[in-house]
Amino acid sequence: MGETFTGLADRYEKWFVNNKEIFQSELALLKDTLPPFSRGLEIGVGTGIFAEALRIGIGVEPSEEMALRAEARGIKVFREKGEKLSFKNDSFDLIVMITVDCFLSDLDQTLREAYRIIIAGGSLAIGFIDKTTALGKIYEMKKHHNEFYRQANFHSGEEMVQAIEKAGFEITEKSQTIFSLKNEFQLAKPGLGEGLFGLILAKKLETN
Repeated sequence: MGETFTGLADRYEKWFVNNKEIFQSELALLKDTLPPFSRGLEIGVGTGIFAEALRIGIGVEPSEEMALRAEARGIKVFREKGEKLSFKNDSFDLIVMITVDCFLSDLDQTLREAYRIIIAGGSLAIGFIDKTTALGKIYEMKKHHNEFYRQANFHSGEEMVQAIEKAGFEITEKSQTIFSLKNEFQLAKPGLGEGLFGLILAKKLETN
């Protein structure tokens, strides 16, 4: 995953500047969905643009170039991959993954690691590019010509739900936004399958 964005940090950041309203639409959905938390982690924190806005102070990022940008935003970054995390069991009450699932070498293993380090009653929030939507099909068709997504393995909402439940989480909410690639603010809707940006909130059940 780290090699995917080598030399692309500037262009990655520029996308958010050029598509500010799309970014704000995704951010608004996340802010409306995330539960209160005291210790959060973003897996695949990138340059920290989401973590900073969501006040998540810790991130995991294998790309040195991206990690340095996140650290400049005040994020404590661990240079490691989601498939093998160094954190102790029950370390966080919230873990966020934002459009990182498509770059992982092993989604199931990453979700198992997330489950391990989340406290009982804690939450997992995954934002992803839904490949079954109209815009998702365009992304899939054109990804080989895109510097960011040429190596991506996009998932459907159904695939994400199955993977999250397989890891032991209980799904508590599904929502979506980005129904057009116009740079304009877009309201979120419940459910999955229409918006390019899908969001799933899940919970690690309390243990007896």
